[in-house]
Amino acid sequence: MLPPKFRISMLNTYRRGPYDAPYLAGDAKREWLIVERTGPDGSVLLLSNKDLVESTSTCVPPLDTPPKHTIVALLAECHGMQNTWSFLAVRNPLPDMITPGIFFPTEGNIVLQPSAQGVRLVAYGRCVHSRGFAGGKRVLHDVPTPPPSPEYAFSWHMQAAEYTG
Repeated sequence: MLPPKFRISMLNTYRRGPYDAPYLAGDAKREWLIVERTGPDGSVLLLSNKDLVESTSTCVPPLDTPPKHTIVALLAECHGMQNTWSFLAVRNPLPDMITPGIFFPTEGNIVLQPSAQGVRLVAYGRCVHSRGFAGGKRVLHDVPTPPPSPEYAFSWHMQAAEYTG
């Protein structure tokens, strides 16, 4: 059973695809994910990505180093009998929440499931955003489709496993 609050490193396989055809996702890339379950009763999930440097792929990134982007998701379902938790990614930042790295506006489904080998994550979704600045920080803004810049509209797929060394 997963505790209501935790923070772990996961090794992630990430694929991008066309916004309107997610099933056509391309080649896989690997990256680190810092997965944090927080908020009231663990109802908020943060997925923060960090680049994986191939020459140091066996070195887990420190949990306190800043990530590039963070997906925020809300608890949607809890399947206690199956020991599975489903979260729904959000397109706009939550009020009064400081997001590590750049908030990544997206919609999608994230499923966490513990196993004998550690926590597993499967997720998929899509996003449309534009880049900008607010308060001197780089930000991504959710925009309706069609996007002003098509390169910022894509689908994504993730499969990650807790890194246990």
